[in-house]
Amino acid sequence: MIKKGVSYFSNRYLSHFKEDLVEIQSFPFHYILHTFSENDLAYYRGTLQKMIALSKEAGLQVYVDPWGVGGVFGGEAFSRFVAQHPEECQVLSSGRRLAAACPARPRFLDFMKGWLEAVSQLKSDVVFWDEPHFYFENNLTSRNSSEDWACCCDFCRHEFKKQWGHEMGPELTAEILTFREECLISFLRSLCSRAHQLGFKNAVCLVPKFEKILGIEHWEKVASLPEVDILSADPYAILLNVQVRDFVREITQRVTGLAQKFGKESEIWVQAFRIPKGREEEVTWAIQEASSGKPSRLAVWSHRGTEAMSELSCDRPELVWEKVREGFHGR
Repeated sequence: MIKKGVSYFSNRYLSHFKEDLVEIQSFPFHYILHTFSENDLAYYRGTLQKMIALSKEAGLQVYVDPWGVGGVFGGEAFSRFVAQHPEECQVLSSGRRLAAACPARPRFLDFMKGWLEAVSQLKSDVVFWDEPHFYFENNLTSRNSSEDWACCCDFCRHEFKKQWGHEMGPELTAEILTFREECLISFLRSLCSRAHQLGFKNAVCLVPKFEKILGIEHWEKVASLPEVDILSADPYAILLNVQVRDFVREITQRVTGLAQKFGKESEIWVQAFRIPKGREEEVTWAIQEASSGKPSRLAVWSHRGTEAMSELSCDRPELVWEKVREGFHGR
């Protein structure tokens, strides 16, 4: 049987969450993902602890997601770390400093380990490392792009020269792509190792479309890490404007194949946000294609068609939610 999950965010009222839990149990879902942004870290720790306790009482496994933390992980959330430590941020090849922390720098790694210590107080089960990436812009779609790229901070320049024996140039070369990938892999390995020490499982979600620009092209390097328990991907075809069935099938096969090879669980996330009017049926198609590939886990982003967040909400969130229910029925 495929384990089914759902992400949940935007609401921090416990009374409302209790009502939502009843519906979530009715699908039924087996696990729930709670986002834990830097705003949550600062102001909602106690609230999240109670929400997670309620989730477990409802029989759900609980994921926690560093949503938008440092601008390095996926999520529509601002970063206090970036505001307080601009010297630790990524720098574009043009020299412009970005509102995103550099994952290669030790200070941000230490910050993330502190985030993990806070998560350990929440009593969750899985840490969901959500789309770890270097900064990118939507027009960066190929290795040969002449646009700006990151990161060219002094630390990255020093480390690159130490490893490769020469200075970084202005072009995004194969050497720089390799360097960035290895930086992200090292960053993830350190965090996943600490998470294991704290008693968590690790799920790493990789971005299917822009992996060459974001920094992780060779997914097997993540799948082979002993610290990774669940290999995940989010083939959001409608968001990326590609054909749903083929794209979801391709990514599901890639994830399940690597997971089987390296003895991991596999996981696919289905898009249930920003679904335009008239395309709701494609959510069901995505669920069908992913299910056919038999991943260990199948989850939807996010609860009730993301209706609470206007920037991400579907045009008709209630209809999307019904399509999710239809698609998950009996799977």
